[in-house]
Amino acid sequence: MLSNSIAAGCLATAYVLILILQLNPALPLDPGRLAPLVTTVGLFYVVNLTVVCYVAIVVHEVLAREVSSPAWLSVGVLTWLGALVSAAGAALMWANLLTFERVLDAATVTAMTEGVATLAAAAFSFLLLAWARRAAGRHRAPLAFLLLVIASASVAVPVAARGPGSLPPLEARPIDTPVDFTSGGPAPRVQMIALDAGSLDFIVNATADGRLPNFGRILDSGAVMHLATIHPTSAEAVWAAAVTGKLPLKNGVRSAGIYRFAGGDVVELLPNYCFAYELLRFGFLTLEPHTSATLRTRALWGMLSTHGVSGPGTVSAARMRNIGISVPSLDGYRTCSTT
Repeated sequence: MLSNSIAAGCLATAYVLILILQLNPALPLDPGRLAPLVTTVGLFYVVNLTVVCYVAIVVHEVLAREVSSPAWLSVGVLTWLGALVSAAGAALMWANLLTFERVLDAATVTAMTEGVATLAAAAFSFLLLAWARRAAGRHRAPLAFLLLVIASASVAVPVAARGPGSLPPLEARPIDTPVDFTSGGPAPRVQMIALDAGSLDFIVNATADGRLPNFGRILDSGAVMHLATIHPTSAEAVWAAAVTGKLPLKNGVRSAGIYRFAGGDVVELLPNYCFAYELLRFGFLTLEPHTSATLRTRALWGMLSTHGVSGPGTVSAARMRNIGISVPSLDGYRTCSTT
């Protein structure tokens, strides 16, 4: 039972590692650079998923009419375990695709869609193999080979669809094109107030209780609407999108920081729904804060200053913190204009 659980746990771990590679298309498929990922992140998932598979076997044995005695690597056990883990892998990949679709490029979305289809087909193939095993009687020798082929294809096809990995090219466009902002009348003044975690529901409820009278006057005399956010909903990714006007796919900030695994490369995005953030808690990954080098595009005030648009002054990050406004840790936008 333990050996079959380890085999199924390794297959499930391969699906999680494929998902991490899909969410981080810049990570190259170099065995030397991927070895630390396999030995750290892979080890974490192998241990936990082996336990899950072992519990599944025990539950199956308890509910079965007859107690079985599986071999060290049993085709009968691995077929239904393979169907279970591949179906779960397809569901996990699809859930992450829906969550992160706005921050992924078209090639990654296509690769993940093909990966979902591959794992779903593998789950169906495992079920067909289980049915064939029951119908084959004593002639079951070829089934072990088919089991190996299905498991190998379910890993190789998504990796091939993902590709070798490469950095996305930077956008090439003129950024210093002069624009005439001359107008006949006085220049309008625009003030931007940005609140970290200040949802519209929170503000409306507070104004209804009379706690934010100034915000109440703004709401009564202006336009109000709910805005969709991005995923992951970390402050760094959301604020970077707000100050650049671009989604994380183009501005380069896709998460709370850069995740580095011990002795290896870095990943920018961790998958959801599979306890990936526990890797930080147990020390398998370390979180490094973003710097100005992370930004792949200009901030709003940089664009405005290029065109000669200026205001009465700027508010520094330190001053914003003193008045209770939190700002991200990106060096590229330590100050913001009040224009």
